[in-house]
Amino acid sequence: MESLRNHLKHIGIIWYREVLRYWRDKARIVGSIAMPFFFLVIFGSGLSSSIGSMAGGAAEMGLDFKKFMFPGIIGMTTLFTSMFSGLSVVRDKEYGFLKEILVSPADRVAVAAGKILGGSTVTMFQATLIFIFAPFVGISLSALMLLKIWGIIFIGAILFTGLGTYVGSRLSSTEGFQMVMNFMIMPMFFMSGAFFPLKDIPNWMAVLVRVNPFAYLTDSMRKVIFSSMGLPAQVMNNLPDYGLGLSLFGNPVKLWIDLTIVATLALITGSIAVYSFNHMD
Repeated sequence: MESLRNHLKHIGIIWYREVLRYWRDKARIVGSIAMPFFFLVIFGSGLSSSIGSMAGGAAEMGLDFKKFMFPGIIGMTTLFTSMFSGLSVVRDKEYGFLKEILVSPADRVAVAAGKILGGSTVTMFQATLIFIFAPFVGISLSALMLLKIWGIIFIGAILFTGLGTYVGSRLSSTEGFQMVMNFMIMPMFFMSGAFFPLKDIPNWMAVLVRVNPFAYLTDSMRKVIFSSMGLPAQVMNNLPDYGLGLSLFGNPVKLWIDLTIVATLALITGSIAVYSFNHMD
């Protein structure tokens, strides 16, 4: 019992440090809102007439391009914030802090768990800030929808924070980490359907979309938000036909399948990150 209490204490300390570091960086908080606002203005307004037609008949049923983009922007914030949370591991290495932590009585599993939970908490906070744009794109918020989205964000944050933490544990420079992150993030982002409908895409790209974990995270958010908008059943039941959802083996992917895939991958990446910490020199 005492061992468990110590583990939880160590997890809490590392978690608190990650959250406190974020909270003190006001420029980072403000900057986390600037990029989503930029995408909403440039893509959502400036290019809506040309890109919005890609969704076919869905636009005639009350779904404009800004509403289509909104779940993708939440997903984008979740992906970028979670993955780059691993940068704190690299910086702690450079400053010698991580070495001191690893030789302390704190269990390495607790250190890794604290890092992952801290990064996930920061991700949830930043993603929640995006909801201030909801009224401007015509999306009404409800307590039930927020709870569902927060749950999805948390699972996705664990997935990508675990991945970012693992990469951070294997690298020793911030420059190398940023290069690897850009190489990993950009393909996942652009091949997810976050900003562009997945309609009439080449077969090879369709395969890459279906093996992209971020695509399932975005798809689950889009289903929850679209269902809260009261879209016609004709649209909700045939989202892949409009390029607004994923399909597997010719069948639309259900919400529970999206969540199962994301949760399973979250468990895997979290376990890999913990294993990496346990074997870190």
